[in-house]
Amino acid sequence: MASKSILCPFCRGIVTTQQQSGYHRIWRVQGCLCPPYSIFRIEFERLHENPARLGGKQKRVYALLRERYHRNSHLPSPLLCVDQDPPDDFDAFTTISVDELLHTWPTTLSERVDRGLCNLINHSMGAGYTIEYDPEKWDLLADDTNVSGFVLQMMRERDWVEVTEDGEYRKTLLIRPNGWARFEELARSTRPENPVFVAMWFGGKDKRDTMSHLYERSIEPAIEAAGFRAKRSDTDEHNEPIMDRIIEDIRKCPFLVAELSDDNNGVYYEAGFARGLGKEVIHCSRENHRPHFDVSGINLVKWKDDEHLQRRLRDRILGVMGSGPFEEKA
Repeated sequence: MASKSILCPFCRGIVTTQQQSGYHRIWRVQGCLCPPYSIFRIEFERLHENPARLGGKQKRVYALLRERYHRNSHLPSPLLCVDQDPPDDFDAFTTISVDELLHTWPTTLSERVDRGLCNLINHSMGAGYTIEYDPEKWDLLADDTNVSGFVLQMMRERDWVEVTEDGEYRKTLLIRPNGWARFEELARSTRPENPVFVAMWFGGKDKRDTMSHLYERSIEPAIEAAGFRAKRSDTDEHNEPIMDRIIEDIRKCPFLVAELSDDNNGVYYEAGFARGLGKEVIHCSRENHRPHFDVSGINLVKWKDDEHLQRRLRDRILGVMGSGPFEEKA
């Protein structure tokens, strides 16, 4: 199929679209400021005809795609889904919905400053090298130049960043030693080699085998397929109070998976504690289950059976967190 050039609905740059090999309904998009991605042809055309369908959040998608790529440049390009989930036989793709991606947008100024610093460093060649900073690329995860300018000023006042050339449209930056120290501190706080904490109810005597089966057949394999290691608190041998151990494990984990299908209060508590620490929490629930209304606005990983949960959870982890350090190399 011949390729054709049109505008990317996210960054509005000129792209080349081409039918994904073996999948006539999917286009591979590349050539613009976004990293390469795939998308259903009909959804691409709808976005192209009516960019307002995303409520003005197109540039956020663009910025988050860039952040995802530069944080894990070896990841396969994602299949972006706007209004529909891919069929279950699309195992060849790492899928992520636009809603899932937008849920990772920073909600506080402090988070924006920290992630902006990490984005700048991930674009650099290393300590001592300057960085060409273009506000239009949204690497500081700011919706306009006033906010990005304020974030950059905060970095300068903290002695994280030095502006070595201050052009009208672009700046040249140098990450200061304090900036590298903050970057390393952030990296240590969520080391990817630490086990992922799994918050779930493992059941009473009547359901323990069922819940252990769910963990062993779905949740743990999904986490490991994404390159991470999983941990369940009920198998530890220790003399500490159980909640002290749980809190310690949550503080150390790179992210938390919460299975909400049984509405266990402890699971909600552990998920809330992790969110309070600023950690990513991936929430899962059976398709026929309605979790507590406080989490009704969260984009849940809905599943119908063990295999479905394993596939969808793996894709969500890869989409939100990237691949972990234990990923098997081809």
